[in-house]
Amino acid sequence: VPEVLESIATHRINSATLVPTMFQMLIDHPLFASADLSSMEMVASGAAPMPMALQHRVIAAFDGINLYQNDGMTEAAPIVTSLDAKYHVVSGPGSEKLGSVGKPAPHVELRIVDEHGAELAPGETGEVLARGDNIMTGYWRLPEQTAEALRGGWYHTGDAGYLDADGFLFLEGRVKDMIVSGGENIYPIEIENVLASHPAVHQCAVIGVPHDTWGEAVHAVVLLEAECEAPPSERELIDYCRARIATYKCPVGVSFRTEPMPLSPINKILKTELRKPFWEGRSSSLV
Repeated sequence: VPEVLESIATHRINSATLVPTMFQMLIDHPLFASADLSSMEMVASGAAPMPMALQHRVIAAFDGINLYQNDGMTEAAPIVTSLDAKYHVVSGPGSEKLGSVGKPAPHVELRIVDEHGAELAPGETGEVLARGDNIMTGYWRLPEQTAEALRGGWYHTGDAGYLDADGFLFLEGRVKDMIVSGGENIYPIEIENVLASHPAVHQCAVIGVPHDTWGEAVHAVVLLEAECEAPPSERELIDYCRARIATYKCPVGVSFRTEPMPLSPINKILKTELRKPFWEGRSSSLV
């Protein structure tokens, strides 16, 4: 982090794209408050949905700098949607779009479909499909994977989300991260947003773990704030969720970590690594 902040000041960098964990690392660092960001004109977020609590912190921390959120992938070269800076406000006109990843780029069409490929209405969650001249023609020497990803002429992103009435895309996470508990489809991001708003929670991830009756149960993995004077109990965090979202979506268990979350090379939390201890010796397509 110090090297990044020093580089911005020394080289007068005016734009950057970061993933949510990078934003958190920056604004949590003690040098951030005194850093010279006067050259920065634009900062974009991508690669993963940003928790609402973190979005509010980022808006405050980068006051006066244009903020954008982009959704994309290598297969789309890479932008699919973008949320304009004018929607990065916590109240007033446009604030209802905060939490979305914006509208499709001019060259992109989007559809939301169910598991059978049927198109869903605004507000209904399913897999995000994209089509446009920016979409890849295929994976190199992988014809079967190409046919699966591009079936029906649309790229199947593997992302779960919904479009609102105005065409803004709200992501719920990855389809493979969806938890099926007692026949209910549960998307982790809603629960993660609630947990992240707890003042003692520094970082969290919600996963599905085996359950003999329900198939899967909702489980939260939590990293507490380093200077937390009164650490919350497992019961307290579960009750905190129960007061804010439907009971069936709430964690039935919480694991507290002291070591950092496992991260990919681009600093995305590796939920596959978090799931492994729970699914070891069991059949699961998620691990």
